[in-house]
Amino acid sequence: MNEKWELFYRIEEYAAAFLLLGATLVIFFAAVFRSFDRPLNWSLDIALFLFAWSVFLSAEVAMRKGNLVNVDFLVQRFPQLVQRILGIVIYLIILVFLATLAGFGLYLSYITRARAFQGIPTFSYTWITLSVPVGCALCIINCIRMIRGFLRNHPSDDSLADRGGEAA
Repeated sequence: MNEKWELFYRIEEYAAAFLLLGATLVIFFAAVFRSFDRPLNWSLDIALFLFAWSVFLSAEVAMRKGNLVNVDFLVQRFPQLVQRILGIVIYLIILVFLATLAGFGLYLSYITRARAFQGIPTFSYTWITLSVPVGCALCIINCIRMIRGFLRNHPSDDSLADRGGEAA
């Protein structure tokens, strides 16, 4: 795999972990401050922002590493050709879903551009909704790589190599 992609993927994994940790810490500190009668009004908005981005980045990491939910015990009983065909069909369905989700995510990002957070008036809600199309675009890239791997009759992605080349 290209060194630039490796670096990008490593940064993405750390970013997803950091964003989830940040959301957890914000919620924790908000609860602590609330117990001292000093609520942080902006905490839920920031936690939502951090959590939304961590979810979509983590989904891409899970897809890339082959950690999506699947039914291996059934698929492994089929011949290799059927496994490849099933993999292609499944990833094409995922690709259509991701493209649809990305399109609606872009539309949602556009219509929420004037909406501000409740606790942070100068921060647009679009920054949260942009996590949907960005995350979907990253997943689409990996989905295309997986389909190419199935079409070449060998895994082109680390996740397939780690799983022994089995289909989804």
